[in-house]
Amino acid sequence: MDNDLTKKTAYHDFALVVPAWNEAPNIPRLIPEVRAAFEEYGLTGEVILVDDGSTDGTADLAESEGCGWDRLRVLRHRVNQGKTEALLTAAEATDRKFLVLFDADLQHLPAEIPRYLDKLEEGWDIVTGRKVGQYDKRAVSSIYNALSRRIFKVPVSDLNSMKAFRADVLKAVRLRHDWHRFFVVLAHRKGFSATEIDIELHPRRAGEAKYSGKSRIIGGVLDLMAVWFQLRFSRKPMVAFGLPGVFLMAAGVLTGLAALYLRFVAGQGFRPLLYLVVLLVTVGVLCFAAGMLGEMIASVHDELDAMRRERGDGDAGRGRSSLARFESARPQPRILSVIGTRPEAIKMAPVVGALVERGQCVHRLALTGQHTDMVGQVLDVFGLEADYDLKLMKPGQTLYDVGHACMDGLREVAEDFVPDVTIVQGDTATVFFAGVVTFFQQGRLAHVEAGLRSRRKWSPFPEEMLRRMTDTISDFCFAPTTEAADNLAAEGVEAARIFVTGNTVVDALLQMRARPATVRNECAAELVRSHRRLVLLTAHRRESFGQPLERVFGAVATLAERFEDIDILYPVHPNPRVLEPARRILGGQPRIHLTDPLDYSDLVTVLGRASLVLTDSGGIQEEAPAFGVHTLVLREVTERPEGVRAGAATLVGTDADLILAEAAAHLSGERDACPAGNPYGDGRAGERIADILLAELAGTRRQLEDWTAP
Repeated sequence: MDNDLTKKTAYHDFALVVPAWNEAPNIPRLIPEVRAAFEEYGLTGEVILVDDGSTDGTADLAESEGCGWDRLRVLRHRVNQGKTEALLTAAEATDRKFLVLFDADLQHLPAEIPRYLDKLEEGWDIVTGRKVGQYDKRAVSSIYNALSRRIFKVPVSDLNSMKAFRADVLKAVRLRHDWHRFFVVLAHRKGFSATEIDIELHPRRAGEAKYSGKSRIIGGVLDLMAVWFQLRFSRKPMVAFGLPGVFLMAAGVLTGLAALYLRFVAGQGFRPLLYLVVLLVTVGVLCFAAGMLGEMIASVHDELDAMRRERGDGDAGRGRSSLARFESARPQPRILSVIGTRPEAIKMAPVVGALVERGQCVHRLALTGQHTDMVGQVLDVFGLEADYDLKLMKPGQTLYDVGHACMDGLREVAEDFVPDVTIVQGDTATVFFAGVVTFFQQGRLAHVEAGLRSRRKWSPFPEEMLRRMTDTISDFCFAPTTEAADNLAAEGVEAARIFVTGNTVVDALLQMRARPATVRNECAAELVRSHRRLVLLTAHRRESFGQPLERVFGAVATLAERFEDIDILYPVHPNPRVLEPARRILGGQPRIHLTDPLDYSDLVTVLGRASLVLTDSGGIQEEAPAFGVHTLVLREVTERPEGVRAGAATLVGTDADLILAEAAAHLSGERDACPAGNPYGDGRAGERIADILLAELAGTRRQLEDWTAP
């Protein structure tokens, strides 16, 4: 995994803008080379190709070449409007923080993009390329750039090369037709910082230059004069027009006095002199009037600028200080968290808490009601309140029922709140169907606890495939461990979408353990106070229903008979297919205590008191190591192998003999104690996830690196 923070901040929030006018011969090379650069350097921005009125099928060919690559968007102009308009069209279509202007002719290489982004990350507002080596029109370009540097005093030596800049700079400059080449000049005059890097200019691969030519050179010279005039006199039009007007009128008056002297004193009339007087005075009056009119226009312009500054969407200030105002005016990102079951609530609570604590987003919490009372208990413990509750839980409902209700309900939530990103956790039906709704809404999906794999399609069912399919459509894959991240990478998930955060259940556990707590469940409270050894049992997995679950219960009953100094606490899941065999096989056993599901605070206390845990719960596999309690995993396979490898857990499945043998060995002291340290996290996963999302959505800098297991 690549933990380079630069690649996790600067390399994701940019748009590569590619103006293209009749560039069909270059498209088959352009798209693959740009895509290869994105993959090689871990770039996760977007590519916006603007077809500027092409007549050779450029747009269609680009869409064909980029088929299946979700980074590419193709926009179209009905007629050719020019490179400046293509740039503005792309800027209006994206909300990315940085823009990189890249020509479709491949005279610059896509491999240069990271160098530009690195400079922007350093704090520069604009980065331009200084062409090096031999290339066509070098003399013309040198003269043009030398004139521009002398006239405009810009700190860069090449104004018309590949460039990258903050999107806010473009908003402040307001380019006119074909003024893209003066973008740096206009931005520098407004106080934005600029730097340059050396880049090589390569020969055009195919076709002919579209945004150049003799007519463009003449137009460029005229534009240069226009820019100079605007920058020099736009705020003081009276200096440009009124002052010459005064001089002309004064010259006309003096010439008139001279004409009167000649006519009436010297007796020599000279009619052309009278014509000159009329011409000088008339032109002087017109210039003075133009200056007054210009002052009125400038006054209106200043008022409009003041209004824009008050709104926060215009030229607010100078230099880098203005960028802070631009950024502060950026709407806060809208984040929706979706929870369906109790384990999701436990593991999402640290994420929601971290987002709320940062205060840099608008957050909403939606419950589907896949679990009802058990989710409410967790929210109460962590002080969270739901903004939406679908209450879809019904007796005897199937996965079809849950899926149908989830998609209908969450569609309404998404259309009401319109989130920038939706966060889900785990592998439940709620998680998958919330992801599908997000995909249908063309939104961005963040998957907490991504990458866990049993590599068996039907075990656990349906969780294994629900998690895999959710990862496929996720934009942010928050892997709890390095192994989970490796699973994602092996499946072709882009490295820039993968973040190793640790598991949020460790956060929740440590938060609860730090609080003084009173056990509210009477049965659990009595066992916690007892001096006898305590064994915790949890079993509820769908794939164990029937004979596998009955084998587990039989082994537990035998264990209780064999070890008279233990008490076994079993908080029974309310599903009838669990409750009925539990009561039938375990009920009435003197040292086996069946009770209602524990709230999370009670569960944490019981885990801290337990000598051994038997569970098919993924969450408890991750929680028990924090207390140094060994876990027997009641599954045939586990998507959490880290605990098994660390010696914190043993995979026993539903084999009664193996369960009994391993439990007896641990209770008899024949097995090594659970090793210190938790292989699943350090208690800051929720903070990392919030940090990553806000870096992506709000443009903040990351404060925490990805997690590395001890």
